[in-house]
Order: sequence, then structure tokens, then C-alpha cells
Amino acid sequence: MKKIIRSLHILFMILIIISGFFFENSNGLVLKWDDDEDIYVTDLLTSGSDDNVTIEISSILFIPILIISLFRIFETINTIEFLFNNLVILLQFFFLAAIEAGSIFRTIIYDHNIALFSWLISFILFVCLTQFFYFGVTVKANNS
Repeated sequence: MKKIIRSLHILFMILIIISGFFFENSNGLVLKWDDDEDIYVTDLLTSGSDDNVTIEISSILFIPILIISLFRIFETINTIEFLFNNLVILLQFFFLAAIEAGSIFRTIIYDHNIALFSWLISFILFVCLTQFFYFGVTVKANNS
């Protein structure tokens, strides 16, 4: 059971990183969708922030976690690794909360951005699996 969960944990990290790289090559987040055309955040003529960076940064954020997990592939998640995972998750949530103009859901629904959809699903599953891996497997095994 632990090996399957660890494998899924690593798989979701790899999917997050790869999806982030593919998202960099897309048009980016949709600001507004009209019947005629999509308006992307990158099309804005302001000097404001680039909301696409909030997704693209995950390619960098999750690499250290992936390296640590690969070194500990045959072991359960320990408290330090769990806290480090949660630190990166909280940083990613902070970056997502900092989105000003673009919309993740509009981009997925109207622009059919598969890379962003894959990133979002992988990120949600990674968060859930990290919590389950620690509390459901590691803490339960230590209490038994």
C-alpha cells in the first residue's frame, strides 16, 4: 500500500511539473471570453503582473519535493517531508490567490487548455494524497 501511494505521490509531482512546462507554451490565462475572441492576460497593455507565472512557478517549486521523494522512494513520508510538502503547497496556494486578472476556470472551460486542466487536477490530487499519505498511512502505522 505504501509503495502504491508513494508512486502516485511521485507521479502527481511529475504531472504538475510537466503540465507547468506545457502551460508556459500556451496562450496563458483567459481574462475575458467573448463570442468573438478570447482576451488573454498576456494581451494586456499594462505593466501589471503576469498571472501566468502563478502556474509556471510550480515547475520550479515541485522539483525539490520530487528529488526528496525519489531519495525516499521505499519509505513512508516522515514529518519533515510532510511539512516541506505542505510548505510548497501553501506557497502555491499563495501564488494562486495572487491572480489578479486571469481566471483558471475560464481558461479551462472556454479555451480548453488541457495543460492547465491537467495541472489543476494533479495539484488537487497531490494535496489530498499528501495529507492521506501522512495521516492515513504514516501516523496510523506509528499509532498501531
